[in-house]
Amino acid sequence: MDVEIISKEENQLLGRKEIRARVRYEGATPKRSEVKEAVCKKLGLNPDLAVVRSVKGEYGMQAAKVHLHAYESEERLKELEPEYVQKRNGMRGEESGEGKEG
Repeated sequence: MDVEIISKEENQLLGRKEIRARVRYEGATPKRSEVKEAVCKKLGLNPDLAVVRSVKGEYGMQAAKVHLHAYESEERLKELEPEYVQKRNGMRGEESGEGKEG
């Protein structure tokens, strides 16, 4: 997987880096976890403190545009990212399934 960084902005107010990248790959579109690992490795970031906001495949090409947020601390990540984004990134299981009795 080839990673090209399009933009990297420091958002000091929210304590995160906002990264846009383009990923080229072979075969099927890679999983969010694979994309996160590749982008974090390229930038030297901790993948445990990063979330993939979106992966949008480019029509007719084996490439995708990626939007990723990398946080300074786990507390900021859990405070700022919506629960559904955390679930998509495998950070929250089904422990929040309270009140779902049949």
